Amino acid sequence: MKTLHLTAVICSIVAAAVVLMVIPFNQNTNPRITQADNTTQNNLEPSCVTHILNQTVFAGYAGTLSCPVMPFYMSTKITNSTGFYGVYHTINNETVVGPDTYTNNPLQEELDRSGNSRMVGNFVLEPGHNGTITYDASVRLLKCGGSCPGMNFPSVINETNIVDFSHRQKNEMTNSHYGLEVTYDPTSESLKDNQTVTLTATIKTSQDIPRGTYWIILEPGNCAGGPLVLLTVSDCEKQK
Repeated sequence: MKTLHLTAVICSIVAAAVVLMVIPFNQNTNPRITQADNTTQNNLEPSCVTHILNQTVFAGYAGTLSCPVMPFYMSTKITNSTGFYGVYHTINNETVVGPDTYTNNPLQEELDRSGNSRMVGNFVLEPGHNGTITYDASVRLLKCGGSCPGMNFPSVINETNIVDFSHRQKNEMTNSHYGLEVTYDPTSESLKDNQTVTLTATIKTSQDIPRGTYWIILEPGNCAGGPLVLLTVSDCEKQK
């Protein structure tokens, strides 16, 4: 599973007489988000974003990454979003950290906070509404830069588009996401090196979804360049 928090993973790779050329993996931390339809982008957040009524879910901070060598990487850039109450670019301490998010664990809290720059946006969605995020993903494949006997490098990748959810509770990460669903168009793709595909992720919330903040890791996952989205579920229309 493509997970958000991999702080406990340590990968050691020993190569004897093998030289590999690894594509530089620099994830976009500030992709362009184009205003569309009823999605608004303002620097000033409304009260429903900074103070969520009846909040029970707290995302925690974004967390750090420790990833294995991947056979491919996708450089992603958000090009459009629709259906959201608003899109913002700040993380509010009050809505991502609750009374039992980090229980007597300041070290984990500080470690998680160091990864906040990976967030591509705070997308605010009303319960019972759908929001779509469209983004371009350009693939780079791992290649051999020298003598690589017995090693196979992919010439094409076949990806089925999936999503991960997470939030933190009592120092533990949980992937529960009652009332929250993400679907993709297309649902899968086959890509060659330097090829770009446009993906549309539709985030759906039920009327009875627990209010709060969630981390959503879109295809192809954090370690391969997928966008890291903070989803804020709040009754903004009722708080006007």
